[in-house]
Amino acid sequence: MIDSKEVAKLVRQTLKEVFGKETKFSVKSNHNAIRVHWENGPTDKEVCKHIDHYCSGSFNPMEDIFEYDRNSEYGNKYISADRSISEDVWAEVSGRLVEQFPQILSEGYFSFETGTWHSHDPNASRSQVNWNRIYRQAVWNYDAQTEEFITSDLLNGL
Repeated sequence: MIDSKEVAKLVRQTLKEVFGKETKFSVKSNHNAIRVHWENGPTDKEVCKHIDHYCSGSFNPMEDIFEYDRNSEYGNKYISADRSISEDVWAEVSGRLVEQFPQILSEGYFSFETGTWHSHDPNASRSQVNWNRIYRQAVWNYDAQTEEFITSDLLNGL
């Protein structure tokens, strides 16, 4: 069985092969888990697609147990991916949303300090468009490496 330090090396190698040197990944391991962190760059979904298989099994929430994959050669139970977003990317996504939906500015503003959208109208109905959800969804589906939205239908239906 490959111990988690060696698995972390494999994860680093995979990330470098797939995403190049443009995004700096921090890969940390302990006896049980591997944690991957990066700023901006590819989405969580894109990264997980390439690293999730480096686990020795998966958690079964129905039975509250970890189920080992008998064919796995990896010693760690868990691998987690954590992406942080810089203010520059929030601003880029914000600008692109305002271009597509100019009514955003007339209805409120986005605070980079709190990471939330605020309505100008304190009595705004919850049935109105939830710009806060849209901002967050847009940012987390934005690949800063390619400068593209991963989900093309991200804002359809508004």
